[in-house]
Amino acid sequence: MKLSFHGADRAVTGSCHSVECLNRRILIDCGLFQGSRDLVEENIAAFGFDPATIDYVLLTHAHLDHCGRIPLLVKRGFRGELITTAASRELARLVLVDAAHLQEEDAQRRARQGRRQGKEEAPSPLYNVVDALDCFDRIWKDS
Repeated sequence: MKLSFHGADRAVTGSCHSVECLNRRILIDCGLFQGSRDLVEENIAAFGFDPATIDYVLLTHAHLDHCGRIPLLVKRGFRGELITTAASRELARLVLVDAAHLQEEDAQRRARQGRRQGKEEAPSPLYNVVDALDCFDRIWKDS
């Protein structure tokens, strides 16, 4: 068995832990780093593993620091199965759609600020509402 930590190892946010056992890779949570603007870069950064190599994501609960990067995981190639309770699935859907909406608004605000400063490149949200909803159609299963 091999354990690796990709979040919440030096802080209390961004929970993301990998377990490899019997030729299976299980990710326990895939959370958003929260707390300051400096963490935007950490959320955008590579996961530290190839999302396509993950077989399962086990979501412990629907707090954003535990589920907030799941749509990004899917965008970057995860095609396995996400396992959680029905209640956590419902709550996570609401949390992720709300988070996506806020990210879209933040990207629009930063784009307006950038245009005023003469910058041509518009920032993108980590994921958008369509991405958040798409991950439900692709990977979410009730346990």
